[in-house]
Amino acid sequence: TQRKDDGTVHYLESFIQDITELKKTGEALKQSESLYRGIFENTGAGTIIIEEDTTISFANTGFEILTGYSKAEVEGKLKWPMVVADPAELEMMLSYHYQRRRNHQAVPIEYEFKVLDKEGNKKNIFLRVDMIAGTNRSVASLIDITSLKEAERSFRESESKLSGILEAFEGIVYVCSKEYRICYMNKTLKDLTRQDGAGRLCYQEIYGLPQPCAWCAHDRVLDGETVKAEFQNPKNGRWFYAVNTPVYADDHSISKWQTVIIDIHERKIAEDKVREHERYLKMENVRLRATIQDRYKFGGIVGKSTAMQKVYELILRAAATNANVIIYGESGTGKELVAKAIHDLSDRSKRRFVPVNCGAIPQH
Repeated sequence: TQRKDDGTVHYLESFIQDITELKKTGEALKQSESLYRGIFENTGAGTIIIEEDTTISFANTGFEILTGYSKAEVEGKLKWPMVVADPAELEMMLSYHYQRRRNHQAVPIEYEFKVLDKEGNKKNIFLRVDMIAGTNRSVASLIDITSLKEAERSFRESESKLSGILEAFEGIVYVCSKEYRICYMNKTLKDLTRQDGAGRLCYQEIYGLPQPCAWCAHDRVLDGETVKAEFQNPKNGRWFYAVNTPVYADDHSISKWQTVIIDIHERKIAEDKVREHERYLKMENVRLRATIQDRYKFGGIVGKSTAMQKVYELILRAAATNANVIIYGESGTGKELVAKAIHDLSDRSKRRFVPVNCGAIPQH
């Protein structure tokens, strides 16, 4: 400002600077800060910024929910070691904290530990932490994996129980890859082969064959089918019952198949004997029927007519069953002869035949 001798303003000098770009930069910084603050708040995980002295300088809503501490209780006041539940884990994490600030490249950035929340509850946490470039601060993201750990423990318990059942199972259990390589053998099979055949070809190790078994259900099982079959082991000639089921991978593809085998040799032999006996009885029945056609005498019964041949047929049918039989006829028509013929042809022929004259039994 230039003034006259009397103190009045003679003229004004002014300088004008264009700060448009400066204002834009300031607005951009505010927007950027707002954007990153929004990301920080909405990562989906508990996120904190940690100072060199372990103080938590910033915490998002996820960390509040995870620990039960409010931002007012955390930011600038709470040191993160206060929320670590296990002393051994705390010692390890403190070591990582200071090594990370000394530019140690080998310091892990991901690991698990347990958090102790405001109510004293322990939670399993997966942590990812790294340095903020150009500062001594680090940023850490914490994800609650307590339910995952519980599921993992439950799965391990179930797996242990199932493993115990498989090992105690008297039958044979094994799992193979698509290439017929053995991945698992239970104790029974190991005892039979006298070794753990993992990695070997199943048809060679178990059955001593140079190529896949004729009864192998490999292709059908890998198509998702459960296949049941009976087969005879070429090594010892014994009969077995096999159930082949697909084993699914995490992506629902079939990478392996499981076979459960039960020894049914005794049952198979018994069935064969029954079938052989049935064939014998059928042949015997046919033979008897053929001989009856030309006979005029059947036991103590005499007659070759068509009517008598029908009677002989009925006698044979009655003798083949254990059912009760009632024979009707007038006195003297040969009811007892028919009853004796049925008895003699039945399985009870070696026992006594005891005829009873019912007409001679008094009513009272």
